[in-house]
Amino acid sequence: MIILAVVLVTLAVYPDMGLKLVWSLIIPAAPLIFFLMPNVWVSLCPFAIVQSIPRRMNISRGRELSGKQTRWLRILSWGLLVVLVPARHLVFNHDALILLLTTLVLAAVVFYSGYNYKGLSGWCMGACPIRPVEMMYGQFNLERHRPEVCTDCEQCNDNCSRSHIHQREVLEANNAGFKYFIFAFPGFVVGYYICGPEMSAASLYGTVYGLSAASLVLFYLFDRFWPQAKIMNYAIILALVTYYAFAIPGIAEVWALPDATVSFMFAITYSIIALGVIRFYRQAPAAS
Repeated sequence: MIILAVVLVTLAVYPDMGLKLVWSLIIPAAPLIFFLMPNVWVSLCPFAIVQSIPRRMNISRGRELSGKQTRWLRILSWGLLVVLVPARHLVFNHDALILLLTTLVLAAVVFYSGYNYKGLSGWCMGACPIRPVEMMYGQFNLERHRPEVCTDCEQCNDNCSRSHIHQREVLEANNAGFKYFIFAFPGFVVGYYICGPEMSAASLYGTVYGLSAASLVLFYLFDRFWPQAKIMNYAIILALVTYYAFAIPGIAEVWALPDATVSFMFAITYSIIALGVIRFYRQAPAAS
């Protein structure tokens, strides 16, 4: 909640600094947190905390969503992700007011979800556009403990992905197209970063979606002809490595960091990723 308050105040009072905090500090840190400690993200995520407020205040109606409703919400989360991320170039990266208003609207939607529905169902485990990415990178995490907001599991969601994080057949069955989302994601990352604010909306979305489709086809073919190779793992790692290959120089430019710092950031980031992958394959060979 403190993170959300700081972001909102900074966007309102110091818009340039607010944009830096969001796009060059908080968001770039998220993939590594998903990769190593996804439960930490859920415990810190301001929207997860906002959704839990009605339950903590004992004012939540606690309605339960059906499995079908939840699956539709998860499809919505993918739609929001693929629309909102490219839209950063068009508006969110440089317009602090629009970002502030969008954040406030989302906070209101999230609070309503917590007021109306049980636990983290509705938004956090349904329509949240960050959830697919969190679930994807969380494949390499071996932590089994629930996040703080789920200390007492309310079984708010049928086939909760957090209960089956390493059972991919269950994840795919309850998250239609999960594998194909992962296959497309490396291309989605590249598409976003090779585009810019000078592009038209049609050109921007066409480039991002075109490269996503190319990535999907490529990994699908690999998976079709070499199913034993666990292509999903390679797609996840490639997406993460590619993200930081583009993101780190951008972060350095925004904060005016010296070249030596950039090299250090690359070394630390990729060392963490490598150690995470090694730990995963050593401790969970059956899941790899």
